[in-house]
Amino acid sequence: MKGFVRVRALGLALQAVSCAAERDEALTDAAAANPEPSPPTAAPEAAASVGPSTTASASVPASVSDAPAASLTTNGEDGSWPSAERLAVGFPKPEAGARIFSKSRHLWIRKQAGGSDWLGYLSLGDSVRLKGGDAAIAYAGGGDGVTCEAWYAVEPRGFACTGSEGTLDPNDPEVIELVRTRANVASPWPYHYGESLGAPVALTLPGAPASPGASKTSPPLFALGPGGRSLTTEIHPGSTVAFTDTFEHDGRSLLLTWDRGIIDADRVRAYPESPFHGVTLGPHRKLPLAFVKADDGGDELHRTDEGRFEPLAAKLPRLEVVELTGRTEKVGNASLHETRRGTWVRDAQVGVAREPTEVPLLASASQGRKTWIDISIVNGTLVAYEDRTPVYATLISPGRGGPPVPGKPPLATASTPTGVFAVLGKFTTATMISSTVSTFVHTEVNYPQNFEGPYSLHGAYWHDRWGQKKSAGCVNLAPIDARRLFAWTDPPLPEGWHGLKSVDAPGHRTVVAIHR
Repeated sequence: MKGFVRVRALGLALQAVSCAAERDEALTDAAAANPEPSPPTAAPEAAASVGPSTTASASVPASVSDAPAASLTTNGEDGSWPSAERLAVGFPKPEAGARIFSKSRHLWIRKQAGGSDWLGYLSLGDSVRLKGGDAAIAYAGGGDGVTCEAWYAVEPRGFACTGSEGTLDPNDPEVIELVRTRANVASPWPYHYGESLGAPVALTLPGAPASPGASKTSPPLFALGPGGRSLTTEIHPGSTVAFTDTFEHDGRSLLLTWDRGIIDADRVRAYPESPFHGVTLGPHRKLPLAFVKADDGGDELHRTDEGRFEPLAAKLPRLEVVELTGRTEKVGNASLHETRRGTWVRDAQVGVAREPTEVPLLASASQGRKTWIDISIVNGTLVAYEDRTPVYATLISPGRGGPPVPGKPPLATASTPTGVFAVLGKFTTATMISSTVSTFVHTEVNYPQNFEGPYSLHGAYWHDRWGQKKSAGCVNLAPIDARRLFAWTDPPLPEGWHGLKSVDAPGHRTVVAIHR
């Protein structure tokens, strides 16, 4: 079946669904696939196909050219969500003390020293504090070879190995460079991203011997082991690239990829960065809300004395947010929503975020903040709740097949599954590989959170079609929203970890309720 693949991810058997927009290929996350520390082949979720690019070659991306200013100036964003306290929990700052540094794409954090079950992992340049911040206290015994020479307990739980893929030495030259280029969790875009035009990948500078430091203007280059260096010789057209540096060498502009590959900058078109994000809810902005999602904006209508609905001269810009009264009217086959300023908007041109009639059982029974997420496939909206209080609303891009078709699995119709789920895994970034075309790759997708088998909430850096049916089943988020939700959901990712298997984490897991 096209768009279907069975993979191992998070140590679980998953069926991977594509979040492709125009392409009918399934993409599977390669970030946390294999429970053993060897090159993985698949994991949580899928990416979308390439969207429009605006620059001729890769550099630091610009803002999305066709995203309206309204997405920044009229949505009332005050930077208050999540709170500074929650951001500190979602992206905690490192504490002083001895740490273990990763020189691999996957430095696994195991349940037990010498065990195979894993709790999470570090990626290139990540580091985690040793238990007690002291190597002598944290030491948990010798390893079984070069890859694992010694085990150490790490915080807040689990064990990791030093050896060829991990070290306690913060002054190791490779560590210093990998820390510089690691995923930037302070940004919705942990790396710079672009579309490949067919990009050969080298491990050394063109025309240079296979040795580090071959150019004064290049970043430091290292002969990392198989767990740390790029494993591909070409990034095929239509695939995406994550890169950390642009530099000049021998008259050529080159890129350093996230996994230490070198490619020509003119073989990559940088993606623009969508400025869209949702809105904070509270005393000054309440549900229901309407987000304008029509490509050409939305009509704002007024009611004449004769009772007719006539459009105002100016249309509402795409992605504009309008507060509603909750009152609707039918005019022929069309539905209209009344705004709090006394005008009306067309249901067909907006996505309406409204409170559900009841709290999902799993959310109402949980403890603590009782976080849960309400997603409407038809409206293309997401509302985040703490207990019964809505705190944030935004647009999403659900599966292009819409709600599931009775009698057919969601995979077969590119639909987003409905039901009540919970966050199963969280990953700072994850690379996704096509199940039908192995050369089609979306690199280091931002902030994925699995909620059911292969389905996840994740950032989509390749498009800005918010509110539109775009994926093959997953919930695409604007990058800014993806990072905010990642920080807000439970359980939090421990400090320094790149990925977390939530099923093994203590405490509440955020509930994800999806309906038509």
